[in-house]
Amino acid sequence: MLLKALRVNLRLAIDFGLQTSQSDLIASFLQTLIMSEGDKWVWAQVGNVAAALRAGTDGKPVQTANDAVRGFATKELGKAKLIAAFEDYVANATADLLMMGAWSCALELIESEPIPTWYFARDDRVYKAFVERLDKHKGEIERRLGRRLRWQFRVLRAVMEGRSTTLNSKVQVLAEEFDQGEGV
Repeated sequence: MLLKALRVNLRLAIDFGLQTSQSDLIASFLQTLIMSEGDKWVWAQVGNVAAALRAGTDGKPVQTANDAVRGFATKELGKAKLIAAFEDYVANATADLLMMGAWSCALELIESEPIPTWYFARDDRVYKAFVERLDKHKGEIERRLGRRLRWQFRVLRAVMEGRSTTLNSKVQVLAEEFDQGEGV
């Protein structure tokens, strides 16, 4: 009951913040709202994105991840599109779902640990955990995983590396590769 009340109040806070153009806390509210759902929501979305990644460009994995995160927004989403903090949060969460989804595909053939859900949409924690796992299991990845997943790993690592490009730009590049590109 307490979590339900928290979610209702967070949604009201997001709506109020959007209506009054107080955007500085929107991303924090959204993070809290998503995490209030617990692991269940994050794992469900990771599973959906993993399935989309397996399907290649037809699965539209970037759109799948982006739609999942935006689906958590409130009825005032139209206004939220104008808020940079909201868009940054959506881009970060979208990229995290893609990396977590790709790694969950690898776990079908490699014995390792999943990326923890509490890393989700918090700075670059998912990216660091993703790269750490790629490095640790490099040999197994080359021997045991299919060409498409290895290509997706290379693209995710290359695009998400560094801080000179915005998260929104990185997600756009990922969409061009994974959703619209020729794929592998």
